Amino acid sequence: MKEKQQTIIKKSALAPTVIVSGGGGFIGSHLVEALLIKDARVVVLDNFSTGKRSYLSGVMENPKFTLIECDINDGIPKGVESADYVIHLAASESYIYGDENITLDSLLTNAIGTKNLLDLSKKSSSKFLLASTIDIYQGLISSLDIAHYFGQTETEEKRFSYSEAKRFAEALVWEYYKKFNLNSRIVRLPEVYGPRMDFSSGSELGRLVNLLLNRENLVVYGDGLEKNYYLYITDTVSGIIKALFNEDSEGKIYTLSGSDSVTTIELTYLLKNLSQGHTEVVFKNASDKNKPKEVKISPTDNLNWVSKVSLKEGVTKTLRWYGYDFEGGSFKPPKFVAKEEREGITTIKPETFLGAAPEAPKAPAPPPQTPVKPSVTFAPKAEVESEKPKRTFDKIKSKPLTIPLIGAAFSIFLALLLFAVIPILKTLYFANKGYSHLNAATENLEKLSLSEAQQNGSKALASFTSAHNSLNNLGWLFILLKEDARFRNYSKLLKIAEYSSSAATNTSIGAKPLTEIWDNLKPNSKSGVSEAAIRKSVVSFKSAREDLERAEGEIKELNVKTLPKKYVSKINEVSEKIPHAKEALSTVEAVAYTLPKLLGVNGSKKYLILFENPNELRATGGFIGSYAVVEIENGKIKEITIDDIYNIDGLLDLNNFKTPSYDPIKKYAKQDYLRIRDANWNPSFPESANTILKLFEAANGVKFNGVVAIDTYLTEGLLKATGPIFLTAYNEEIKAENLYEKAQYYSEASYIEGSQQKKAFLTVLGSKLLETIFSLPDEKISEVAKEIFSNLDQKHILVFLPNSELSPIIAEKGWDGTVSATKTDYIFIVDSNVGANKANYLIEESAKYEIKNTYRDGSLEVNLTISYKHLGKDLTWPGGPYTDYLRVLVPKESFLHKASRTDTGRSETDITKAVVTSEESGKRTFEVPFILNPREGTEINFNYTLPSSISVGKGEKVYSLYWQKQPGTKGMPISIIFNTPFGKEVVETNPPFTKERDTYKFSTSLAKDLKATIRTK
Repeated sequence: MKEKQQTIIKKSALAPTVIVSGGGGFIGSHLVEALLIKDARVVVLDNFSTGKRSYLSGVMENPKFTLIECDINDGIPKGVESADYVIHLAASESYIYGDENITLDSLLTNAIGTKNLLDLSKKSSSKFLLASTIDIYQGLISSLDIAHYFGQTETEEKRFSYSEAKRFAEALVWEYYKKFNLNSRIVRLPEVYGPRMDFSSGSELGRLVNLLLNRENLVVYGDGLEKNYYLYITDTVSGIIKALFNEDSEGKIYTLSGSDSVTTIELTYLLKNLSQGHTEVVFKNASDKNKPKEVKISPTDNLNWVSKVSLKEGVTKTLRWYGYDFEGGSFKPPKFVAKEEREGITTIKPETFLGAAPEAPKAPAPPPQTPVKPSVTFAPKAEVESEKPKRTFDKIKSKPLTIPLIGAAFSIFLALLLFAVIPILKTLYFANKGYSHLNAATENLEKLSLSEAQQNGSKALASFTSAHNSLNNLGWLFILLKEDARFRNYSKLLKIAEYSSSAATNTSIGAKPLTEIWDNLKPNSKSGVSEAAIRKSVVSFKSAREDLERAEGEIKELNVKTLPKKYVSKINEVSEKIPHAKEALSTVEAVAYTLPKLLGVNGSKKYLILFENPNELRATGGFIGSYAVVEIENGKIKEITIDDIYNIDGLLDLNNFKTPSYDPIKKYAKQDYLRIRDANWNPSFPESANTILKLFEAANGVKFNGVVAIDTYLTEGLLKATGPIFLTAYNEEIKAENLYEKAQYYSEASYIEGSQQKKAFLTVLGSKLLETIFSLPDEKISEVAKEIFSNLDQKHILVFLPNSELSPIIAEKGWDGTVSATKTDYIFIVDSNVGANKANYLIEESAKYEIKNTYRDGSLEVNLTISYKHLGKDLTWPGGPYTDYLRVLVPKESFLHKASRTDTGRSETDITKAVVTSEESGKRTFEVPFILNPREGTEINFNYTLPSSISVGKGEKVYSLYWQKQPGTKGMPISIIFNTPFGKEVVETNPPFTKERDTYKFSTSLAKDLKATIRTK
């Protein structure tokens, strides 16, 4: 159920209405779950200064739950009129390690907030319960120095100011009880611990658990003899509910102290023992002297309440919830990060601690149940009967015991049914149910059906958790059958499923704010970007990635030999997908983190979009024919302007701006001075982009926050995702299949430099495409997103964001078009059409890369053959002769032996002397121009030796090749041939090569950058 700000809250005869202030906190969220199980209507008032929304994610869809985000210090919301019960849990913990705002909020909440809630309770004649502390009698006499009113240290100030605040809150409750006869009671709590506990509170146990989870030594300050009381969360909830609903609790104060007090040193060594020696105890001087706790224990006899969870058991449960592995005494993953609470009521169960239902407070509580522990258990033993007075019986002759035998057999059958058959069936049932929900969640995520994905992910998690609990009940059977290893494996399988379900849920939660940003981008949107929502999105993506890390850790420890084959194939499939999913989440997390800045939340941003035509191929994707300026402010597109590149170049001419052009441009394009349309000559896009930015600033003084280059293949891909679009102005339907012809006809045919012809068509096409994309349903948006990421990988989109925190991520993914700095073998074929036509549309290109070792020192020789075929039939524009300036980037210090050209049907021609050897972006380049006419073909061959640093000498060696794809090309066929060096043996290849005698071959289409490795010995 979503938050409700205007909901009217009042008493109802249908179900008791319970208001819980601070219901989003550690204790409050558990209490809310328990009350909902008892079928109460629960209303949470919380400002989330210390609580977390994620703690309530499992109950948000419950129709009897309402969340109102408010500050009770400002008054009770107008819609809250009355209630049957009011529980004041806000500021129920001291935040010794929190900030000053939390301390001030605690003082106000225990004063003003308490009064506001008491007034509400008085107005509605409801039962009131205040959660207080057993430290109520602690305090210091105020010093004369107001700067240190509550103590000499910051810790003392926060601890004793909290005690004072609670003492004042209790006094208020007492006054209302006496003066207005308010039905009220007070429950004093010790240090409460368990799942969701906040390590920033003043809990000594929380501090030590945090140290253990972070693999740090357990630090004891002073002698460690100070004592504290500890109470597990389920016992706490049980006591609060019983105090609230008990008919005889009015006007009473209860101290839920649990068991006997425990010294810090005892607690520390308990944790050390549980860690199985993987941590040490360290003693340090105390920064301040702690007074012994003065605790007055109020009777709880009439509550029929006792604590059921021992300290050891409770700490064990808490550590397990936070991912601690007791079998190995380690963590998976090693670095602990407190996880967000999973959706669904997972930590509170309808057990005896709930006490009687609100509707029937005098009904007896059900018998206690033994908590399920996620560890190997044994078959239950028969209870030992109490001794009875011995009697003497006369000896009776034995008779056939037919009926007793049948009874015994039936008892055995019943025991097997209860302790074996039913748990097995429940395990299988819940596991299959969870698998079904997890598959559904994955499909929902792919379609961006995020609400459904979150629901299915939560249901999958709940089902797998139930399956795990049922499996744990079978531990005794596995041990009996000596199959404990198989039991551990099945347990790990369910853990993997639980982590995967949690990852799906967290991903869906994190993606929601991003889809809202997509809606906000629309120029007519009235809402802006919420930085708070984006921050939460980042946290959710991080939690999802950590869930996958945990799943990956469990997979590595699986013994697949004990698993059925159908599980092995699934595990292998999941194992292959997890690294890609983690990488994707890491990327999205980084993008989400920088989105507010990129989208101009704190100031307008201006981006330059370059439209490159790959049919006139250039180094970074194609000839720059047009450009767009996109201005974004506060997360919305403020303005988009599309223009012809010749118009901005004309301003350079008017300004008489003269920068010498590149030599091939001078020679073939007859352009002495560099213009923006030719400025993407450098194969490294950041270098070209910087040159373009300088030229733009020289032309019109405009500066940009980033540059994005896109080619027509992206537009084709988007049209495949959106479907055809109709341009009314041209009476044309544009689709992926006819985009080239229509764009060529309307923007290039009969084109006159400087006219509005091209600008008009591209403006109409771009505007209509954006309008179509913004109006797509969620499932179509996911297709658009996939298309964009695919085009980034294939370099049909290049992104340059100078001075952005996202730049390292973009570079790492290869999305910025930087020439790779790899020290391994390297090849980058760069074609540049300098013939002023669109002939690349008619060119077929392929390459063969052959490596062999011809020298005893292990050095490697390369034969690179690049084949071209012109499919054009005549010299008519936009086709015609293909004039290509070819550059091949190879490792620095490579040495060219020979270059040759072989035209179809002709003999080989030596062109070694025509090759220009140069350097570019830290690589050696072999450069040569050539012209290819329609209906002709040619092969250009380079024979060269790689530098000595890249060799396959003695011993085990790994040869690696990085083949970088040129932007604007589409899947050029390539083949790699590796000849096994004499005396060597190929041990492994990645990707898999085909072996033919001593030759290994791999062929593919170069859709994106390729990395290949060959290990020899």
